[in-house]
Formats: sequence, C-alpha cells, structure tokens
Amino acid sequence: MVREDGEPLRLCHEVSEIRGDGKVESAVLFDNRTEETVTMERDAVLAFLGLKPDLGPIRSWGTALNRNRIIVSQLMETNLAGICAAGDIVHHEGKPGLTATGFSEAAIAVDNAVRRVDPTARVAPGRSTNLKIFKGE
Repeated sequence: MVREDGEPLRLCHEVSEIRGDGKVESAVLFDNRTEETVTMERDAVLAFLGLKPDLGPIRSWGTALNRNRIIVSQLMETNLAGICAAGDIVHHEGKPGLTATGFSEAAIAVDNAVRRVDPTARVAPGRSTNLKIFKGE
C-alpha cells in the first residue's frame, strides 16, 4: 500500500532507533517479518502504541488458543478451571480490537474470579459512581 504522497505504508514495522544531534534527524525502522531495517530521514517521530501478542510460557499451559490469543468465555474464563484472562491477549466472539475493551474484560474477569473464590459474593458489586468520593461525602 502507498500513501497519497507516494511513501509506502510500512505495516509490521517498529522504530528501533531515533537518530539526531539534539533533535530528530532520522529513524531506523525494523521490519518484523523480514528482520530488515530501513533508515528514513525525518524531523519528528509520533508514538502510537501497539503490541505484538506473545504468550511465552503460557502457550504450554494447555489453554485453548485462536492463533496467538487465549480463547475465553463471556465471563473471561479459559478452558482451564479457575484461570481467567482479559485484554489484548484474549479472543472471544465479537471482540473489538480496542484497548478500552480490555479494561471492561478485566472487570468482568475479576468479578467472576471473586465469585469463584466466594460463591456468596455478588457479581458486579457496585459502580464507581456509587462511591462516596464521587458524592462529595
């Protein structure tokens, strides 16, 4: 793919080095697919955060996987009893690829983990808007 200015769109690249003397003069990009580098003359670098999921030793735990993501239920439970997961590393039907989704998944996982530890505990025990600090008390 090429941008409107003719510059190639560099997918699967990461900045490995920023060069310059007191200011940005160039950036070295690393291609994660080919492991090649390219140096580009630039006068600024804008950071956009992303990640490449890596399960590391978790891959050997026996969790069900979809590519490089752990498959979870609606309650963020894996196929292994008592193990929940949330965030960018999980896969479930209809999951949007948004960082904000991971925050809600974490809350769901915690609520249900608490319920597993204490079956009498309420799932979703309250909302932050119910806290006294938000009511000026």
